[in-house]
Amino acid sequence: MTVTEWLHIVSSKHAVDCAQELITTLYIGFLGLIFSSYFVYLAEKDDIGDDGRNDFRSYADALWWGVVSTSSRIAILLCFDVTGVTFHDYYCCVLMQ
Repeated sequence: MTVTEWLHIVSSKHAVDCAQELITTLYIGFLGLIFSSYFVYLAEKDDIGDDGRNDFRSYADALWWGVVSTSSRIAILLCFDVTGVTFHDYYCCVLMQ
């Protein structure tokens, strides 16, 4: 077996492992979204706001809340990542003033 063949086998095994980890992470994240939206729906379904409206009339409303909340958190974390600011720096410098 040549070095090139060995590197190809090792790299393809690594790619398969990374793909499995990515799929597992996405699956766990999806389950977290489903369950957290369900629990928010159970907690908020009977709550009537000051305007007389119920914000979570169905499970679909709670699922939409979960998607928007998750997306906005990811966007904020990506902004911190791009600028090189850690959440600890942001918390200590901005929120503690």
